Amino acid sequence: ACLRFWNGDMFLTEAETQLLLSGLDKTNTEDRRQFFEAAIAARRRSKKVWADAPVRKAFLFDDNEELIAMIALTSRIQEAINNKGYDLVKLCEAMDRDGDGFLSTPEIQRVLQHLEPAIDLPDLQRLVALMDEDGDNAIEYHEFERMFAGGYSSAEDSVTSLMKQRPQAAG
Repeated sequence: ACLRFWNGDMFLTEAETQLLLSGLDKTNTEDRRQFFEAAIAARRRSKKVWADAPVRKAFLFDDNEELIAMIALTSRIQEAINNKGYDLVKLCEAMDRDGDGFLSTPEIQRVLQHLEPAIDLPDLQRLVALMDEDGDNAIEYHEFERMFAGGYSSAEDSVTSLMKQRPQAAG
């Protein structure tokens, strides 16, 4: 996995992502991002944008402990949503104060702090980045729903499913 990262490969499986995080645990996420961007700049392939690729997870978590903490946080939020009987579509609509069809970090923060008071800004930012499947810095309702929908057997399934996403055409 580390060799594939070094080579600028953007499409890692969940297991490869976890191996990569273990191998890179002595580096910070900014150094990883800068190295990876330099590696893909030298590529001759057409796909050089990584924001919508599974490799972006390597820039969200310093190590597997952060990933485990995010799974636990997601689980608590999912449980709070279920316990309160919230409909996710209606919750998204209620969060979207400006009505633009997207959820901003402040809009999400306002509601999540009610559901999970212990959430701090760095955890919120990582959660939002994890939800942002297409890397456009705007959370569409379906991205929020995918993270917290009861269709997943657990929050761990939600997070690992998002980490497993692999586009059909690899650059």
